[in-house]
Amino acid sequence: MVRVWQNPDQYIVKQGKNEPFIEYMEDDDWEYTGENGDGLLFVNKKGNVTSAIGVRSFTKYYTLIFLNKLKHPL
Repeated sequence: MVRVWQNPDQYIVKQGKNEPFIEYMEDDDWEYTGENGDGLLFVNKKGNVTSAIGVRSFTKYYTLIFLNKLKHPL
């Protein structure tokens, strides 16, 4: 995983290899709950907040992850 931009944070991971990003989020007190059509879903362990993290194919081999932490109450 490589951080490529700040504000909003953007990361690049190998296509289909989201585990480093999921571990990063879990270290920041977020719990991975699955995927939806647009990205990865996380729930904050300290509150009733969910976050949909956007993902987009960047190249044939890499995925771009947008960490803007769009927060939505459950």
